[in-house]
Amino acid sequence: MSERMENWNENLGHYPTDLNELIGNSPARQDWKKDAWNRTYEFKISENGKQFLIRSAGPDGTFNTKDDIISE
Repeated sequence: MSERMENWNENLGHYPTDLNELIGNSPARQDWKKDAWNRTYEFKISENGKQFLIRSAGPDGTFNTKDDIISE
């Protein structure tokens, strides 16, 4: 996902506004809607639009705990 985010930004000059925009209609990316525990990701773009955060709550299912998986 991070690679696609960076490619998107490089080609279009900004990051997508939400995860669905990043996924699009591609059958190959439909599994990006949920993490390995079948939960939705947290998806944020910074206010200045120059950074992004994609976070899985990890095995415990709770965000902001030590088992979160973060892509920035």
